[in-house]
Amino acid sequence: RNNTAGTSRITKEERYAMISRAAGTLQLYSCINAYAPTMAFSTAAASKLAFQLGLPVNVQPPAHMVMARVRLRRPPVPTSSRTRRCCSSLHVSSSSADAFTKLEHKNWQRGVDAYNDGFGPLTSQAVPTLLDKVQFPPPTLLGDRSSAENICMLDVACGPGQVLTTAISKANESGCTSCSYTALDFSSNFLQLAKCNLDSAHPDATIDFVEGDAQSMPFENDVFTSITCNFGILHLSDPDSFISESYRI
Repeated sequence: RNNTAGTSRITKEERYAMISRAAGTLQLYSCINAYAPTMAFSTAAASKLAFQLGLPVNVQPPAHMVMARVRLRRPPVPTSSRTRRCCSSLHVSSSSADAFTKLEHKNWQRGVDAYNDGFGPLTSQAVPTLLDKVQFPPPTLLGDRSSAENICMLDVACGPGQVLTTAISKANESGCTSCSYTALDFSSNFLQLAKCNLDSAHPDATIDFVEGDAQSMPFENDVFTSITCNFGILHLSDPDSFISESYRI
């Protein structure tokens, strides 16, 4: 916005909102492009997904694929029906409770169903590679029940719990049935979904569910032996703090 002819400068809050909504636009494109050829992702589904993410959408699909054209504009005033899943408070540290984090928290609180139905099946495809890179379960502990009791895994920005669901399955198949697990997310709604999914998939597993900020995690030093984060870092306003915290704990 040009500061000419009496036009005011764009505010910091507006800039954060535009950046976040632009990121949402790219995610929407990615989701629809990936799903349309194989899953007949309908224009109605595209519109619903964009609406749940708070993205105004005008769908005009090409002949070969569904595409959504999203217009950037200032966020509309939310209605009660669109904010029914929002919490009244934001559980983040004062250092990271900026406009970007607040907007991310708001959108994730109300975007649980959209993510679980749309993005979730996409991001879960990276989980096997993620676990291989962190070497979980540790190859030196395979079948060693006593040593496995000292293995503590943390999944940051756990979402629906896809990483831990796969990790526990791999550990059980390898004989490491005594590992402990922690799921952290700043969205209470996602934690509820993760708990439901993990209780159903692994009712006997030891899992703690923690609502907290990835940039200031509420854990003591040197608690975990493995830490994962599947596509969560791009949603943080201060990624360096998350990396530093990961080394600390």
